[in-house]
Amino acid sequence: MGISQVLQGCGQWQLTWKHRLPASVRGAIGDGSTLVVFESDVTRPVDGLRTSALFEGVLTELSTSGATGWEASWFMMKPNGDGPVAGSSGSSGFQDYFFDSVDGINGLTYDTASGYNGLWSGTWGPAAGPDTATPPTVTVRERADSIVAIATEYKRRFGSGEIFGWKISPGLVVTADYITSNFRNNEVIFTDGMPGGLGADGLLGVPANIEVGRGIDNIISDAVGYADRNATTGAIETDTTSNTVPFKAPDGTTLDIRRLLDVGGNQNNLEEETQRAADNGLAPRVTVDVSLKGDPWLKDVDPGDAVYVYSPDEPDLFDDGNSVNHFGVIHPKSLYVSGVTRNVTDGMSVWFRNPVSGGADAVWVDVTEYVQTSVAPASVSLMDRFEPAYRKDAMNAKGPRRVGAAPKVAERFYRSVN
Repeated sequence: MGISQVLQGCGQWQLTWKHRLPASVRGAIGDGSTLVVFESDVTRPVDGLRTSALFEGVLTELSTSGATGWEASWFMMKPNGDGPVAGSSGSSGFQDYFFDSVDGINGLTYDTASGYNGLWSGTWGPAAGPDTATPPTVTVRERADSIVAIATEYKRRFGSGEIFGWKISPGLVVTADYITSNFRNNEVIFTDGMPGGLGADGLLGVPANIEVGRGIDNIISDAVGYADRNATTGAIETDTTSNTVPFKAPDGTTLDIRRLLDVGGNQNNLEEETQRAADNGLAPRVTVDVSLKGDPWLKDVDPGDAVYVYSPDEPDLFDDGNSVNHFGVIHPKSLYVSGVTRNVTDGMSVWFRNPVSGGADAVWVDVTEYVQTSVAPASVSLMDRFEPAYRKDAMNAKGPRRVGAAPKVAERFYRSVN
């Protein structure tokens, strides 16, 4: 059992019953209910408490032995690709465009309190006009991916390199902004063989067992991208970016591993994708998985957060660019949280919320006493770059790359500004 959350994706959760649910309880849990977990005992929840919950996700299967479901992003797009569609928008701001795409769909509420609202339609986004295309009808999740992808790519080329991301909080509240505004930044340090508690810099030290992996499967010496050369894209046939591989072939000669990419798009798109592939193959890939000591939930960390990680026995977790006073000066690595798996423990309150039409307060069903709790520690997956699900390929993630609308819409963006 457990509740898994992933960065800008659709994590799965599972509950196990201690014993069979009474007919009155099982019959009261309707299809389309959401699972809502509170940190402490809640005797009579109301809808106004949802935003203070630890987690809210959709219930997709209820059985004699338990219940399973997904994160709330399921309402934007199921893992198999099904989902509500989002049409085009005439809004000229990032937040306004996101609002038009998300708000009011399947109970989602878009919070526009975030500060960034830069120009979008006609400048950054896929607008109508010469050499542009009206964005296709896609799922809300694909549109959300597209918006943050285009904003990030624009900032990478023409700005200061800021990264954008979106997330869904309990209460089905969606936000999107710079990741430094949308997610927490280096407030927590995971330590192995180090004391826990608050260090001198005010960081919360969480004792953990840290598993570090280092592999060379991603290494390439050259990335060669190919595109169609025609009057529309103006792209040349190829673009090549070379790396200095940090080790030698067995006979001492230069290691030669070349990756060929069928990129498509215009010249800027070709160069961007080729450079990205080269960057990902420049150095051995370091993976970090953290198993916490004695914390089943870890409410201080969510997917998308940047955290410090340190172990005195792991050179790959040493970064002399970071000096943190944690019971003495250490030099931890800053990594992004890609996923967290949590466990419901004694003292928490677990409810199912049945939606009611007409704006009335929902019907809540308490299942706390039937849920099999666990004291197993939470686990955290980390990565060295902010790579939401749509940008990952087989080398960057566990599983194949999901080819969605975001790269295609980004391609139209490049065409419209060049």
